[in-house]
Amino acid sequence: MDNNLALLQDLERREAERRRRAGLAAWGSVGLAALVLAVLIAVGYHQLAQVQKAKKTAADELQKLASQAAILNTQIKSLQLESKRLEDDKQHYRTLAGVKVVFYRAEDSDVIRSAFAKLGLDVELRAGVKTISKRADTLAFGPEVSESDCKAVAAALVTAGFPLRRIAPAEKITEARLLQIYASAKTLVGAPLYTVDRLQHEPVCRSGS
Repeated sequence: MDNNLALLQDLERREAERRRRAGLAAWGSVGLAALVLAVLIAVGYHQLAQVQKAKKTAADELQKLASQAAILNTQIKSLQLESKRLEDDKQHYRTLAGVKVVFYRAEDSDVIRSAFAKLGLDVELRAGVKTISKRADTLAFGPEVSESDCKAVAAALVTAGFPLRRIAPAEKITEARLLQIYASAKTLVGAPLYTVDRLQHEPVCRSGS
């Protein structure tokens, strides 16, 4: 009987040891699982941080590229406008090349020649032609001088300080593409001076104007 009791106690001891080991194994498994989960969470946070950083970098680069594109578009539009202006100037000067300008008083030579220095116009002083004794104030245009060319010449005179008060169709000398600068008895007393703004907005340089 003593042998049976000893055997029973030994079995109980073994069972307790087995349970203790099973408990330790279970807690170890839980701890290992928690560690693995913690590592996975840490890796996930790290990867999320990397993704967010990459996303922010990409957004910053996209914004930078958008700003550069806007600047380039502005520059392109500016270059297109400048190109159009140069082409218009080229066309305008090509048209003006066929226009001739004459004046009759040597006293007006400096202001008139300086007015057309950049336009490349053919300017001629016809001295000896009888004129009235007052300062030139009139621009007369021939029948084939376009309104734009007439206005360009008038604007050049005004900008140079010439006292332009009258613009009218030519009467005595009516060469087709001739512009004449002289003093006119038909200029109204107190007639206002032309300005560049007035030339742009008034229907001058037309027959009957």
